Parts: sequence; C-alpha cells; structure tokens
Amino acid sequence: MGGALEMDDGLWYFDKDLPDVFKAKFKTDRKNIKEIG
Repeated sequence: MGGALEMDDGLWYFDKDLPDVFKAKFKTDRKNIKEIG
C-alpha cells in the first residue's frame, strides 16, 4: 500500500504517517476509504 488516503471525514493521511489503528480501519472499513495511488 502506498500513496495517500482520503478518509470519509475529508482528512488525508499519508502511508508513512498512518498509525496502526488507521491501517486496521482501512482493512475493515475499505468501502468508506479511497486509496490514492
């Protein structure tokens, strides 16, 4: 996984800055998160 993620709340997270909680959320709530790569 690379690039940046735009969360459904409009905030952006870059892969190197994602804490484990967001990585877990990405895996479990993928439908609400768009991966930008």
